[in-house]
Amino acid sequence: MQGHKKVVSVTVQRVGDSRVWVGISLSLRPTEYVPGEYYVDYSDDFRCNITALNDEAAKAFEEQATEDAAEAAAEGAEYVCSWGGYITQGTRHGFRLQQTPDRGVLVSRLEGCLGLDGDVEGIIWAAALGVVLLLGGDGSRVETPGWRTTQCRID
Repeated sequence: MQGHKKVVSVTVQRVGDSRVWVGISLSLRPTEYVPGEYYVDYSDDFRCNITALNDEAAKAFEEQATEDAAEAAAEGAEYVCSWGGYITQGTRHGFRLQQTPDRGVLVSRLEGCLGLDGDVEGIIWAAALGVVLLLGGDGSRVETPGWRTTQCRID
């Protein structure tokens, strides 16, 4: 099918606490990333559903979202998601692992349940694994310390 983009969906779960997990669906941008463009872009039907594991995390997430929305408004940008920085870290790591020019990504789904104490690493590892798989790499060779992969699918 012409124009069909490969989309990978990855879900990871924290080792030792099955309540903590992250799922992401993403595709590669069609061309190499150009500085000044959005590195992480979101599909028109993007859905973000990160829930907090506990009240402490909920408060921290809400404060971060408020701060991110205010920063976006000050820059004249649209606020979409507080988790973009972690997606960026992961996808860049995936491109480095594959020794491939960086293209950036289009994210269509981000969901999960996170607490504090480094749980955002799950976003990083899921995004890195997603890029490696989209580039044809061996996902089993991607180290995700403290996390295990529970689902990988390429459509």
